[in-house]
Amino acid sequence: MNFPVQPMTLEIEEQPAPVSLRAIWAAMLRRWRLMAAVFGAVAAVTLLLIALQPPRYSASATIMIRPGLDRLVTELEPTTGSGQQAATLSAAVDSEVEILRSHDLARRVVDRLQLANDPEWSSPLRRGFVVVSSPEAAEVLADEAARNLARAVKVRRRAVSEVVDVEVAASRAARAAQIANAYVQAYIEVSIEAQNERSERATDWLNERLRALQDDLRNKEAALANFRAASGLYVGTGESLSEQQVRALQDSIVVARTELAEKTARYEQLRALIDRGGSPDSIASALTSDVIRDLRREEALLSRTQADLEARLQERHPSLMAGRQQLADVRAQIQAEMRRIAANAEGEVLVAQARLRALEATLGTAGGRIAGASEAEVQLAQLTREATAARTVYEIFLQRYHQMAGQGEIAPLQVRLVSAAVSPSHPSWPNWPLAVLIALACGGIAAGLVLLAVEMLTDPVASADELEKRVGLATLAAVPHVPSKTLRLLPPEARHPAGYLTDSKFSAYAEAFRNLRTSLRFASGERPIKVLVLTSPNPNEGKTTCALSLARASALAGQKVILIDCDSRRQALNQIMSIEPELGLWHVLSGQTDWRTVTGVDEASPAHILPSAPGEFASADVLSGEAMDALLDELRGHYDLIILDCPPVWAVADTRLLAAKGDGVVLVSRWNKTSIRALSAAIRHLAPSGARLLGVIVNGVDGEVARWAGYNEYEFASYAAA
Repeated sequence: MNFPVQPMTLEIEEQPAPVSLRAIWAAMLRRWRLMAAVFGAVAAVTLLLIALQPPRYSASATIMIRPGLDRLVTELEPTTGSGQQAATLSAAVDSEVEILRSHDLARRVVDRLQLANDPEWSSPLRRGFVVVSSPEAAEVLADEAARNLARAVKVRRRAVSEVVDVEVAASRAARAAQIANAYVQAYIEVSIEAQNERSERATDWLNERLRALQDDLRNKEAALANFRAASGLYVGTGESLSEQQVRALQDSIVVARTELAEKTARYEQLRALIDRGGSPDSIASALTSDVIRDLRREEALLSRTQADLEARLQERHPSLMAGRQQLADVRAQIQAEMRRIAANAEGEVLVAQARLRALEATLGTAGGRIAGASEAEVQLAQLTREATAARTVYEIFLQRYHQMAGQGEIAPLQVRLVSAAVSPSHPSWPNWPLAVLIALACGGIAAGLVLLAVEMLTDPVASADELEKRVGLATLAAVPHVPSKTLRLLPPEARHPAGYLTDSKFSAYAEAFRNLRTSLRFASGERPIKVLVLTSPNPNEGKTTCALSLARASALAGQKVILIDCDSRRQALNQIMSIEPELGLWHVLSGQTDWRTVTGVDEASPAHILPSAPGEFASADVLSGEAMDALLDELRGHYDLIILDCPPVWAVADTRLLAAKGDGVVLVSRWNKTSIRALSAAIRHLAPSGARLLGVIVNGVDGEVARWAGYNEYEFASYAAA
């Protein structure tokens, strides 16, 4: 009889696996063949494309640019430091570098060397187009050649020095050197022309400015002379007597106000302390009075003496009463001294106020005199200052004019050719060391992108931890991949993993199925597993091979096992075992024959096999009917383990019907192929049938890759092979 099953409830996490260095490293190891193929192909194509490019020759000319500061600016700004000058000179060199990269300079070289007629620099000529000989067309060709030339020229400044390299790449060595030298020569010519133009503009500006300053100076000196003659006044020191008197009074008033503020603040502080009943200590500290300080020391001494007497003598003792009188006298002296100091401070405030009022009254009188009597002096001083300032400015510009007349330039720019370009003996491109690096980089990037795309699209089963976390099922066994070279050593009829299990009973592959038997025993709990359903999410996951291997491993361990091929469409079990039965499962379920007649014994193990016959088709209705229930009930009494090799979950509906009949269902997934999404979908697909999912078999694990990837749960080879 079938055991009652409970509906399966699993919480499946649909979130993608977290990205970590270990995950990336594991993905690279799993896909190393694909990555190696992509890397090699892209690197080879990159090298081929580079090799097909025409060779390029690079020639370099070196110049030294030493800009000069504008002497007019330097003289008008005498505070400019050496650091600022250095920064200005460095910025000037950078500006000249930009001029070397300019389109106008490239256009000058194009016109000089007639590069517009060279197919290397003219795209229409290179493509074989016929160009109309017109001024407009020639201008367009020259501009395009200048743009192409500017892209082929590299101008580099050596660190922060004044040395600049001009490098030109061309298809011919001699042409590259010719263009580089022409470029430098054109720049020198442009620099000289610019300096001459600047010098001429500066001279014209100075001439115009000098004429304007001369007229202004003449007018101001004439106005000063006329006013002196009319008023009869002269200014010696630039300031009248009345102004000097007023300035002295203003200085005295400032001093008087400061003294009044200090004395008032001192007095108010003292009164505030006395009114608040401040202690003599705080008042003495505020006044810095030596008398109060001495009285306070005497008071402290008498207080200590009095305290000692009160501790030893009676209340009415004469010495005690005399001490009290002395202490009272000292305190009275302190109060009297405080009152005297406060009275003195008040008197000082009154005296300062009276002095300030007298000074202010005198200033008012002097100001009236100035307003009424010195208007002419003020006007004379103003005219004198204006004439002096005009003369100073005129003399500065006149001196600069004489300097420029003698030097002939305003800001000298020295450009010197350090080394001319020579024809290179070897092409600069292809640069094979650099080309190899570029090819390796392109191959690595392409391989990384392909790896990322494949991992995102497939999301394969990688580790037991990830599988359990994301689908909620434990990994029952990790079955290693058996290489083809190992299978070729077996007899022809046993060249499959199940044959390798019986041939190498102590191999890692055989140990994996012994581990599976143990995992199934613990997974069953109190409910023993009699009928075990093996299926997979997709075809070609290796479920039939795993089913046969589990049957052989269980039979070799002493169990009575029968393997039933329920996948009548594929009949992969017949192909693996190289059998062609005349009767099969469908004949048993249809009542045409007894199961004992159809069942055979595996030649490599004591396991029994109930196959599907070629040409038969057991529909879902047949597999889920009462005949199947009766068959399983009868087999339970004869066998310890019944294994149902069912079709993939997504392929047909048979599996969902058969899953409910078994005591447990095991999903077979292929390592690095079956996606987490496919497993999750298969679990959801089986859920409505009430199947009891026991776990997952990860089939085809590459043990070496898993070990290097850090998946310890897959490191089965080292111990099993020992």
